[in-house]
Amino acid sequence: MSIMNLYDRKTITIAKALVIASVVLGHILEAMLLDGNRSGFVSGSYNSIYLVHMPFYFILSGWLFKGAQPKLKYLIKKSKHLLVPYAAWLIIFNIPAIAGFIFNLSQGNMVGEKLVFYQQHFLSQLYGGMAVSGIQMILWFPMCLFFTQQLANYILDKFEKHVTVITSITALFYTLAYVNQYFFPEFHLPLAINVVCGALPLFLLGYYIKKYPIKMSFFWGLIVFCLVICVSLFIYSYPLTYHMRGANYGIPIISILAALGGFFTVLLISNYLSRSKYVYSVSQPLGKASMTIMYLHALILVQIRTLDVYNVFWLLIAGILIPTSIHLAMGRVSILSKLFLGEDKNE
Repeated sequence: MSIMNLYDRKTITIAKALVIASVVLGHILEAMLLDGNRSGFVSGSYNSIYLVHMPFYFILSGWLFKGAQPKLKYLIKKSKHLLVPYAAWLIIFNIPAIAGFIFNLSQGNMVGEKLVFYQQHFLSQLYGGMAVSGIQMILWFPMCLFFTQQLANYILDKFEKHVTVITSITALFYTLAYVNQYFFPEFHLPLAINVVCGALPLFLLGYYIKKYPIKMSFFWGLIVFCLVICVSLFIYSYPLTYHMRGANYGIPIISILAALGGFFTVLLISNYLSRSKYVYSVSQPLGKASMTIMYLHALILVQIRTLDVYNVFWLLIAGILIPTSIHLAMGRVSILSKLFLGEDKNE
């Protein structure tokens, strides 16, 4: 088997479906841990998921990157795909605050503590990253991905023929990521820009592994290494997992190799599952709706839990299927597709 056999449409679609399901499951397990469930199975599953799922997206983004593109054209393209939906969903999440602001302003009540509250609230929404939480906790990801893509495109456009320069830049950003983690853990830039330091090495790793495929012995070694690390996470509480929003990237070298092994493990499983037409037909809408699920699943999970539903299976189903249904409905309306999905059917 060649690694390049893992790069086909069906495999990638199923992989996206599996990983977005793991994102939803990870947040379900996180809520269980916060509720006091400290079982080894729950914590081990949670840590294993967090070792792989967010690094997967940045590695995959680099894996799918076709090479340096004209900077302005690429900026416009990714702005439509990421920035416009980000702004649209941010407004949706803030409808209650916006309505309250307009109402209080119309009543002449926008003074004192209310004024301070709304100032702080809207500033935090514009700041993004670690300044928002709860149902908006995932908002760090699309902005971090956008800046990572733009920076990677710029670097590859300028220096792709200079491997030493690319290696040095990657090492510098990787080092800065751990400086942030170990020495300045409270340092967070607006829109999670500081997390680009941890994301860029993953993106470039994915790009160069696609361009220069690794040997099969190393491929299988990474998969085994990832599985060993995941098993160890069920037994020991090693700080190996990625919590990228908080600028936590695990242990240097070990965590990134395990995450890369996880990336290949997901692709390998997805490639096997792609042989089933039924699995692909079920996975296809989930894979295509992965970003919508990313935006909405936390809101759905919170609302479902208010109904005293705590069963992991039903929470997972709701957290995946409801956003997917919304995605499919929006895809039928051109303006909603442009605003919330970043898709323009005329292009």
